[in-house]
Amino acid sequence: LAAKLEARLRSQQHSNLLLASTIASSIERGLDRELHAELVRQGKDAQGVISKICHDHSEDFLESVGKVVAALGGPCEGVRRMLEEANHELQTNTGHTMLHTSIRLERLRHSDARARTLSSMVHACRRVAVLLERARKQAALGRPRAALDAVEEARACLTTPVSSFMRGGAEAGVLIGLGLTGGMDH
Repeated sequence: LAAKLEARLRSQQHSNLLLASTIASSIERGLDRELHAELVRQGKDAQGVISKICHDHSEDFLESVGKVVAALGGPCEGVRRMLEEANHELQTNTGHTMLHTSIRLERLRHSDARARTLSSMVHACRRVAVLLERARKQAALGRPRAALDAVEEARACLTTPVSSFMRGGAEAGVLIGLGLTGGMDH
């Protein structure tokens, strides 16, 4: 079975290669223009035949539709009325509720993003306070290098862009909602 499948696959690959080679050589020789013209002509001929068939049978089709509607007039009217009622219910009750729920969800997502951003900023401010306290203590102990390192780390925290504090896919709208658009030093 595997041998048959393998042979069939090789045969298909060979056929595809021959077809690709034939198409490539016909394009190189300019035969594709003739093929395109022939396809366009056949398409127009087919369009004419389809149009003629539709025109010839349109009256029969419309007459049969009329007979069906006449025979099922009452049930068709009931189905139409039920569909209109269902659509009205969908548009007024279901759609309206879903729209309000969607708006509420979006507001909650933005509130969550703002809260996460503020939490990150508060954490960063605490870190700056700890670093400045460390710098003060190191300076008091007579360790200027350690004090300068702590001050430099605090400065790096202060110049971090606010956008880097956003978590959870928050957008620039969160910054605007917080009244922030730059680094923490604004």
